[in-house]
Amino acid sequence: MPKRRKKRRSNRDRQSTKLPRPSRAQRSALQPPPSADGAPDGVDMQTTNPADASKMPYSVGDVVSGVVTAVLDNGLGLDVDGLLGAAPQAELPLADGESAQDRYTVGDTVHDLFVWVVFPSGLVLSVKRNAPGYVEALNAHSVGDVVSATITGFQSNGGLWLNVDGVIGGVSPWELSLADGESAQDRYAVGDTVHDLFVWQVNQDTRGLFLSARRNAPGCVEALNAHSIGDVVSATVTAFVGDGLWLDVDGAVGWVGPQDLSLTDGKSAQDRYAIGDTVHGLLVWQVNHDERDLSLSIRRN
Repeated sequence: MPKRRKKRRSNRDRQSTKLPRPSRAQRSALQPPPSADGAPDGVDMQTTNPADASKMPYSVGDVVSGVVTAVLDNGLGLDVDGLLGAAPQAELPLADGESAQDRYTVGDTVHDLFVWVVFPSGLVLSVKRNAPGYVEALNAHSVGDVVSATITGFQSNGGLWLNVDGVIGGVSPWELSLADGESAQDRYAVGDTVHDLFVWQVNQDTRGLFLSARRNAPGCVEALNAHSIGDVVSATVTAFVGDGLWLDVDGAVGWVGPQDLSLTDGKSAQDRYAIGDTVHGLLVWQVNHDERDLSLSIRRN
């Protein structure tokens, strides 16, 4: 049976072809981990493997240039001296209504890119965090401030990216006061202004603000103050981050780091628990009034 000849594509076909689909690694790099701009204290979300990341020639805080290799709906893929780089759209200096495709094309060189997350596989980059006056605007905020901010995008994990008077802020989904089964996109839209957001961390390394609606919700401070060091409590799992747990403790925010979980046989927190599970026998070993959360432990109890 004679072989079928492949149809040759005309120059017109080639010219109308869209950009090639980016690799899985490139798409993943455009979606930083849930807490890339909202990690709890003591949890290193800058890398999924510290040993591998130590081999990277760049660190958080470096400023680099990159060549655009892909223009995506949610940002740019870049080549940084042979390494994979990604700049999410919320990190680009775009005008209202402007997209990455409106401003950039494949082959463009983008300068003054701030490295704010380092993976073993590449870098997450930002133009905004290195803009003139940005650091001064960041330093105008302090832990405990209550601010309003405009939504610039949705995080890959369901949280929000926001503009806080020119500074990038992140609200993880477990820091939003959402009803059961409700998502951030059910309640908010890009361009909406969100009020009464509590600044619970000013991250000088990544140049971002960690924000929370829950920590400023009615009754949150009273729930926090109802607990003391040494209390043993039960709490409901609301999220997993860095092999640790975020929990709801009768309306207060609680955190159990991986070192404070009694896990055995190489199991992770997600192997043992599920969102909505109640965890008993948690020891309150720290009440953080500045950040409005409780540090909890199973091991210490």
